Amino acid sequence: MFLPVTPEDAREIVATVGAGFEGYRAFAPPGWNPPPDIGSVAGTRKRLGDDDVFGLLARTPEGDPISSPMGMPVVEYRRPLPGPAT
Repeated sequence: MFLPVTPEDAREIVATVGAGFEGYRAFAPPGWNPPPDIGSVAGTRKRLGDDDVFGLLARTPEGDPISSPMGMPVVEYRRPLPGPAT
């Protein structure tokens, strides 16, 4: 089941995304770490309150969170994107 995210979902989303990034350590290069802002509940809550951000919270039939796909305008993305646009 997919539900639209709200700022109140920030803590749960940060935990789900953090757990997903931890799985990267199995194949990431030595010294790799997730983006530093990935664990910010306050930052996630703020972004989720922005009218330009869209997200869903995927849940199991039992109601446990399993994913949180999100989208935001590229101008809001803090890391430069490679390629001709940079």
